[in-house]
Amino acid sequence: MINRWEGIIRTAVSGSSSPARVMASVVLKPNSDTLLEPSKNAILFMGDSVRDSGNPVIERLSKLETVSSIILCKLGDPFANVWVVEAPRFSGPFACYEGFLSSMSPCGDPLSYDPLKYPASTAITTMLHGCLAQIRLMCAEMNREDGGQQVDKKNENQQELRKDPQVSLPQTLLFGFSKGGVVLNQLLSELSFAFRSMQNHGRERTMERHESNQSPRPQEVICPATSEGFLSSIVEVHFLDVGLNCRGAYQTNVDVLEGVVAGAGTANEYLRLGFHGTPRQWSDPYRHWIADEKDFCISFLRKKADEKGNAKFRTTEKLYFEHTRPSLQMHFEILESFEMF
Repeated sequence: MINRWEGIIRTAVSGSSSPARVMASVVLKPNSDTLLEPSKNAILFMGDSVRDSGNPVIERLSKLETVSSIILCKLGDPFANVWVVEAPRFSGPFACYEGFLSSMSPCGDPLSYDPLKYPASTAITTMLHGCLAQIRLMCAEMNREDGGQQVDKKNENQQELRKDPQVSLPQTLLFGFSKGGVVLNQLLSELSFAFRSMQNHGRERTMERHESNQSPRPQEVICPATSEGFLSSIVEVHFLDVGLNCRGAYQTNVDVLEGVVAGAGTANEYLRLGFHGTPRQWSDPYRHWIADEKDFCISFLRKKADEKGNAKFRTTEKLYFEHTRPSLQMHFEILESFEMF
């Protein structure tokens, strides 16, 4: 029987003065408190804070625990890890993904998506490994309280590795809800930059999971330890009714978008981008740039994919609640209604 450890953790984020709140749902070895290498890591970034709305649907879908359960159910994979991330800092109700973005306004709006130094991928890898360290400590404490003997660290590490020395790292699936989409835009910029850097060095590198002749360290089996490893593990990116009160809700830098299409399938297995929206965002007459940016982004990606004939890159687009009056409730309900690939 597969066990899971579930709980909310506060952990440091590189580049941020504040810790992030993360709901973790990770798979454990059967009848054990030892972490099991997952098939995939699904990471969802939440948006602005909505408190005391008086709407039970919004209140329920604002809870990290609820969202984690929804994503795990959608994945349909008992061996998946799920991480639901809240911004490390808030300016009033406005989420500020400090440390994840190259630059932002005091209210957390992106000023640019500069890929240099890989801020988002660095922040995510340090955040996840900070979470794993805390989870291991709590599992060890539970084991002692249950009367079990503490597992020797060396033996535990060996147990966490597969027998095959060419062990595969798990895939990464990314989700950005509402303002959480800014992290995805930053990651696309970093992914494109990484692809181009590889090509400029005159080589197509396969994923970190296939490069090394040595077994990865235990923590790397659960999630990549480097920015490069993390970026090369990404196979799906889902934009869930993203939007901002300024431009930048979707990635519109043509160099970034072209680099993403050109590199898909070289450093990673494949890459799929899903665009999921509601009339709340895509039909807002006062924020028309949201739909304009989305349309440009999808159109350009598809055009370049056709030109390059890259079968390992694909996009999907779907509007939910199409004939329903726009509301904040439908904005949150997309978390339950969106469809995976």
